[in-house]
Amino acid sequence: MGAIIKYPGSKWSLAQWIISLFPEHHSYLEPFFGSGAVLFNKPRSNIETINDLDGNVVNLFEWIKRDPELLAHEIYYTPYARQIYDNAFSGIPKNSLEKAVMFYIRMGMGHGTRTTGEKSGWKNDIQGRERAYAARDWC
Repeated sequence: MGAIIKYPGSKWSLAQWIISLFPEHHSYLEPFFGSGAVLFNKPRSNIETINDLDGNVVNLFEWIKRDPELLAHEIYYTPYARQIYDNAFSGIPKNSLEKAVMFYIRMGMGHGTRTTGEKSGWKNDIQGRERAYAARDWC
């Protein structure tokens, strides 16, 4: 499985190594869930508990659990545009679905993403790589 969100400090590249250090276990607790790299790469446990200080992370994964098709539809049909990216920082979401989409946009359309809500940089295409940023590819 690949990364669901591009999240600072993500453990996707370290997940297999981290998992190799786990003892045999029946329950798993992930207090700093972030992108979910370890949980999504490890064998299932009888009890799995996740948490994250960032409510946006929790809300996004709640929507992935609740209605992944609707969330994917909303993200897929969001144009890859700087105005959309800027609005994801300044706009006030009308509901929890819109909040999840705005968070995903902040994580996916920027580089060097910060989870504090501050902009860190738009992925500006300066080398003619428009195809790399097509909507179907960024989500």
